[in-house]
Amino acid sequence: MMGLAMVVRFPGLGVPLFGDEATTFWEHASSSWQTLFSRYAGPNQHSLFSFFSNIAMQIFGESEISFRLPSCIAGVLIIPLTWLAGRQLLLTPQASLLAAFLVSFSWPLFEQSQQGRGYTLTGAFALIVFISGKKMISETLDLKVLLIFILSGISMVLILPSNIYFLAACSAFLIANFWLENANDRQLKTLILKAGPVLMMGMLASCYLLFIFDDLQRGLETYRIYARDMEGLSSLDPTINRSWEAFLYLSQPWGIPFCLLFIFGFLYVRHPALLLIFILPFLFNLVSGVQGPSRSYFYWIPFYLLVVSHGLYHLYEKLEPLLSKGVNRSIFLLVVALLILPPANSLEKFFGHRFEVQFVKMEEARTGLEYMKSFPGNHLFVIPWEDRVLRYYAEKKVAENMLSVVQEGSLGKIIYASHKSLSPEKISSFGLVPENSFLPEYFKLIAQKGNLNFYVLDFQIAPFIPLEKDLNILKRFGQKNVSGLEISKDTQNKFVGKESLRIENRGSSTNLTSKLLRSVTLPPGTAFLLYIYAKEFYQASKAGVMGSRKLKGKPSDSLNLLFGKFKEDQEGLVWVPEHPYRNFRPIENKDGFYWTIVMLTNPIGVGLNHFQEAIRVQKETSHFDGMQAYILHSANIKQRTTQ
Repeated sequence: MMGLAMVVRFPGLGVPLFGDEATTFWEHASSSWQTLFSRYAGPNQHSLFSFFSNIAMQIFGESEISFRLPSCIAGVLIIPLTWLAGRQLLLTPQASLLAAFLVSFSWPLFEQSQQGRGYTLTGAFALIVFISGKKMISETLDLKVLLIFILSGISMVLILPSNIYFLAACSAFLIANFWLENANDRQLKTLILKAGPVLMMGMLASCYLLFIFDDLQRGLETYRIYARDMEGLSSLDPTINRSWEAFLYLSQPWGIPFCLLFIFGFLYVRHPALLLIFILPFLFNLVSGVQGPSRSYFYWIPFYLLVVSHGLYHLYEKLEPLLSKGVNRSIFLLVVALLILPPANSLEKFFGHRFEVQFVKMEEARTGLEYMKSFPGNHLFVIPWEDRVLRYYAEKKVAENMLSVVQEGSLGKIIYASHKSLSPEKISSFGLVPENSFLPEYFKLIAQKGNLNFYVLDFQIAPFIPLEKDLNILKRFGQKNVSGLEISKDTQNKFVGKESLRIENRGSSTNLTSKLLRSVTLPPGTAFLLYIYAKEFYQASKAGVMGSRKLKGKPSDSLNLLFGKFKEDQEGLVWVPEHPYRNFRPIENKDGFYWTIVMLTNPIGVGLNHFQEAIRVQKETSHFDGMQAYILHSANIKQRTTQ
């Protein structure tokens, strides 16, 4: 069975990363073990998985297979571990073998064996905790078994902090089961001695959770926002419906019949205290007032299938004497078919879509980065926000070039890069804005690195509003006589030169308009105005341009939105990556001053155009710097600037 499980799991390990696993790679592939275990960044962090995964990539090289290897190995190891747990729980070796078979093709276990996440590790360590704990409490204390038990328990909370619920439930089972099995020789002293290692493991695991408690609180708030906005859950309060969904999740791909077999199987389990493993996590949910998604009960799967297989075996055992040999054989074949066909059908559907993932692979992203390094610093690269593997390798280079363009006031070419399945005009807005003003014919393919395509925006680029490294505020904007509004220079916080534009507004929102009128005559063709500036991160005030003619096409498009975030440091500006799930992580930057680069494009018309810079000032203290603009056109441009 292990060989068959490996055969069906291996083909899909090499596809590009996507979804939550891609975020885990982006966030933790470069994290040290100290960082992984000393802080908890959010619900997407599976610390022990990332630790094992990073080791695998150091040994075998950075690839999708290396990244997912710990999940796959753990998913396969669950099979023999389930059999061993079954030999301790069930009266019949046949039921243990059947449970190992069911685990081999459990859909949640198979799916997570293909994902770079910590769920299969949760299942494997849950079984190790159970097996070693049962052996430790039932037999003479063995230091090796004790060490395995304690390390496995701590490992579970290092994978997912919520696994503490299983540890508490499993500990309760071990103690209660020992008490029930020794009904004729119950001694409180013996029970306390046996419970000592269990309590020790629980205390160590709890101490770790207390160490990262503040992080856990922030992580919970992050998940509340995610559950509300993405999963449609107005609250995380425990409900019967969500608990039922958890059991349906455990039953995949066989469905509701397994829920009935689970109930029937419990009638014949010789360890009734096993029910504590399933009941107590729900009680902990009620006490905490928080119930996670179905996958948070992943540790139940092997135990659930052990009880199901026990029920199925006893059901068949009861029916066998009542039926003829021929009917028994037919029923046996029917049961085998019903156990095999759902997994086979699920596997067929899974692999039908598995190889259609439309994101860049690690090797392609590394090759693409080397290609990007061959261009001058004033070339602007545009990449999709959602492609986290490409971001992991290339976004720092993208941000460095953005910084160079803003600080030097020079823009060469604009180059777009993405997986070949993503049309170039959609790259800048992918996952953020559904529409944009660009068309496919505006781009020319210039390079292919595997499935990673590079396109150049095939337009002439001409400076329009030049960069002023030290902005002459009065000349450019003047002093608007508005109550509560104060415009000044800030020499402490700056992005380009020695000072930035600081606007303190204690009144209502208002507009500032430049005194300079800038004009450009555009020949026939297609043209865009690209306006670039830096502003304080998270400020609501924005800058832009006002035209004498109504802007054509759709609203403004943002290039590389959120990629150009920089923190002021003693040595200068330091680039800071923005988390893929930033919308669910409302964390204020209170440890310094942060800037972000804004790049807006607007389609403009043929003929004479007049423009003025404008700032929409909100009630706050805002900062602006590096303001400049460029005309993108399919032909040469003549322009003039007037005051």
